[in-house]
Amino acid sequence: MNGWKVATILLAIIFIVETLYLGFVLNSFTSYREMVGEVQNERTECSVEICGDYEAFSYDPNEYLCSCYNGEEIAKQEVLI
Repeated sequence: MNGWKVATILLAIIFIVETLYLGFVLNSFTSYREMVGEVQNERTECSVEICGDYEAFSYDPNEYLCSCYNGEEIAKQEVLI
């Protein structure tokens, strides 16, 4: 087998592996951006639509829980589904 054939096969394998890895990384990044966008939309819904008449709000993305506050006291809580 000639040296250039071995080099060609190795470069082709490296190119395929690199392409698969790059596709995986870009897909992961896109999924992360979509997740962040969903949390921002839910946070906006909590602050504007649910807690618009209250002094403050907090949103827990792990439990999808929107809490509205008047002073230090929880005035309203709602789970976003």
